[in-house]
This record gives sequence, C-alpha cells and structure tokens, in this order.
Amino acid sequence: MLLSLDCVAVAARLIKELADRFPAAPLMDALGMIYPQYWLDADCEANFKRHLVVVKEHYGYTKKFSKKTKDVSEVVREVDPILSPATLDMQANLFVVTMAANAKACMQKPIDINPVTRCWRTIDNNAMLRHGLSEYLKVAEIAIAMVLGSVQDERTFSTVSFMKSRLRNRLTTHLELVVGMKAQSFYTLFNFPYDEAYQTWKSEKRACDNA
Repeated sequence: MLLSLDCVAVAARLIKELADRFPAAPLMDALGMIYPQYWLDADCEANFKRHLVVVKEHYGYTKKFSKKTKDVSEVVREVDPILSPATLDMQANLFVVTMAANAKACMQKPIDINPVTRCWRTIDNNAMLRHGLSEYLKVAEIAIAMVLGSVQDERTFSTVSFMKSRLRNRLTTHLELVVGMKAQSFYTLFNFPYDEAYQTWKSEKRACDNA
C-alpha cells in the first residue's frame, strides 16, 4: 500500500513538472501562427481567429505571484501583461495579409535559410511592417525563444548549461557564436565553409588591430 502511494506521488510530481516545463498543447498550436507553413493551410484564417484567442488569454492579462520574504511572510506581486490584446486585434488584419503574401515565397527552394527566419527578417527590414506588426513581432520572439518540447532543443539548452559551467566556461566572447553554431542545422562538420570563415575572421581582426 505504501509503495502504491509512493508511485502515485511520484507520478503526480512528474506530471506537475512536465506541465510547468512545457506550454500547454493549445498554446503550442496557437504559436504556430508565426510559421510560414501555417499560412499554406486552406483553413489558416479560421484557425488564426481561434488561435489568437488562445494567445490573448495566455499572455494578455496581469499575472500574480507570491514571494516569501526573509521574515517568512508572503508578498503578492503583479506582472504586467506581455502582450496587449487590443493591439493584437488592431494589427490582426495586416498580420493575416502579410503572412499570407509571404508564406509561399519563404518556402520556395533552395531553403538555404530557415523559412521562419526568412519570413520575419523580411518583416523586420520593412519599417512600415515593423511598426504595424509590433505586437506580432513580440509573439514571434516568444514562439522562437520558447522550448516547445523538442528533444533537440532540450539538448541544446543542456549543452549551453554545460558550456557555461565552471568546468568549460572559457569561451568568453565566443560563447554566442558557439551556441549559434550548435543550434543551427544547416552546416555540419563536412559542409561548413571553414576557409571563408577563417579569411573573414582574419580580415576583421586585421581591421580591428589597425583601428
């Protein structure tokens, strides 16, 4: 009986940890709106209306949390909403038109750059779109930075933690570059342009030394 209770407690703790660690499935589906592939679906506009509601419910309200002080009393604090539901609604039509217009172009071959990166780089380089879709740029940042449950993403974060530990933290200014190389999937040990990268580094170093 005690063993059975222990198993139930472990299972409950595991479920809670998974729920805290990863976002809910409806939210993961809703954040798909920032991907070009999402807008190639025939029902994309109907799905967008439903998914926008999920995003606003999750990120568009003030959240409260309690924090214990040194004297063991609890202080309730509030965190402002990450996103503005009103602004999301106001920019929704422009977002739909922009994503529908750019989705096919971003998915065209050769895919030498991640389609998501290509899509949002195009939007960010346009001053009018950057201003008109300011709130959706935040949604894109949230979706891209969030670990949605991919084992490969989890391994990347574990690798970064190991690199930043006292055992391996000798990368200093090169840490971001190494992390970027580890996270991307376009170059391997066999196709990375080592000669071009070395020549670029050498010329930039020479320019810095002469400055």
